[in-house]
Amino acid sequence: MAESSRTKNSIRNVTVNILCQVFSLILSFATRTLFIKLLGADYLGISGLFSNILMVLSLASMGIESAIIYNLYKYLASDDKEKIAANINYYGSIYRIIGISVFVLGMALVPFLQYIVNLDNDIPHIKIYYIMYLLNSACSYFFVYKGSLFYADQKDFIIKFNRTAFLILTNIFQIIVLYFTHKFFIYLCVQLLCTLASNIFIYIYAEIKYPYLKASKASLDKKEKKDLFENIKSLFIYKLGSVIMNNTTNIIISVLVSTTVVGYYSNYYLIFASISYFAELIFSGITASVGNYVATKTKKEALDCFYMINFGNFWIYGFCSICIFCLIDDFITLWIGSEYLLTKLITFVISANVFIQGMISGVSGFRTATGIFRETKYVYLITAMLNLIFSVLLGKIWGMVGILISPGIARLCTNAWFEPYVLIKKKLEFSIRPFIVRMIKYYLITFVFIGVVYLFKKYYSFNLTWVSFIIELFVCVLFVNLVFFVLFRKTDNFNELWGKLKPFLLRKKK
Repeated sequence: MAESSRTKNSIRNVTVNILCQVFSLILSFATRTLFIKLLGADYLGISGLFSNILMVLSLASMGIESAIIYNLYKYLASDDKEKIAANINYYGSIYRIIGISVFVLGMALVPFLQYIVNLDNDIPHIKIYYIMYLLNSACSYFFVYKGSLFYADQKDFIIKFNRTAFLILTNIFQIIVLYFTHKFFIYLCVQLLCTLASNIFIYIYAEIKYPYLKASKASLDKKEKKDLFENIKSLFIYKLGSVIMNNTTNIIISVLVSTTVVGYYSNYYLIFASISYFAELIFSGITASVGNYVATKTKKEALDCFYMINFGNFWIYGFCSICIFCLIDDFITLWIGSEYLLTKLITFVISANVFIQGMISGVSGFRTATGIFRETKYVYLITAMLNLIFSVLLGKIWGMVGILISPGIARLCTNAWFEPYVLIKKKLEFSIRPFIVRMIKYYLITFVFIGVVYLFKKYYSFNLTWVSFIIELFVCVLFVNLVFFVLFRKTDNFNELWGKLKPFLLRKKK
């Protein structure tokens, strides 16, 4: 694939992803606002808690899609329709088993909900609500698998369009239902029906775009299944750690602190997760192009590409974490009231976690593109185990701060350095030292910047209004990016990244 085509596909995917996320975010905030006003923090808490529980239950699926997508790259390049269909068929058979397993495991957890939910006031029908969440999670596995071909074919904007369209419908209907009925059960019914409709639509559309999927009964031979299963097994172990790492926080907060506090934290999580998701969309949009680039270039060119993306990663997540620390408390106050605020120390920990996790995510595209699944399969599991240990121990000592600081500590001890080591040292065969020096510099710049913001806001206060908040947002965006530009404008990474983006941003061809 030509360089211009790779960049064009990446830009298109990223643009569509961002536009879709903007619409989704606006409606999500509208729905969340009405949810809080009409149902309160307790219902918000169980919503966040049940979502996390079901993400943990869905760990059986983790790793399968990434392994299938990696396998599809070469068959799409050679237009081998039979092998493409065989991989998708294999994927579908596995996912049907997983869907049944998730539902069975989820139902087995029902008797233990009383030990996980920690509320001062009981919520009626809480088991029914949990089952609705469970059905919403399990039903997806029977239809979603064919959509993976869009990702491998650099057409993930189709998936984004579909999800955004149905998310808009979901939020509109949920807002109507909440406003007129105030019923949480009907709210969940709307969510379930829209999830089903979205998955069925992408299933049918995949068969229209790739008609050989419907006609073909091709299957993988034993050797192909064995090789694919090895990658799936390695990725499963890695993703198992990822699921435990990213989806147990609310459960631990619920047990050690309170399920109501989960509702408070979920407001913060919605904001910083949405902001982080914008950044993740950029890197998910270029993953397929990275896979194509690495397959056709030298190791030195692949390393240069990695450093360029790593620099872009720093700029985006450094900017995001600084803005989150500066603005999130003011936004919460204006949005739903100061009674929903958490402490400034928690805000700092959240901002630090966004940066640490974001800097690690830059390796993800290269992990999938270079196929280093087996070499890194245990690192995230170790990270997750450390996080669980730290969360319980520090949570008992420092409460919520101890729980939230644990993921950052666990990541810095493990995959923050190990995955880049495997990629650079083992796969690309270069020294890891320059990477370490760069990362130390990126971390210092970001945390010093957050410290400056803290001191400024501590000693200079102003009347908080939506107008003053918009001014504060504008100043923060302008100032952070201006400082980054001054610091890095003469570096190779900045000039190379700008060289890639400039023709498309200025709507010119190379």
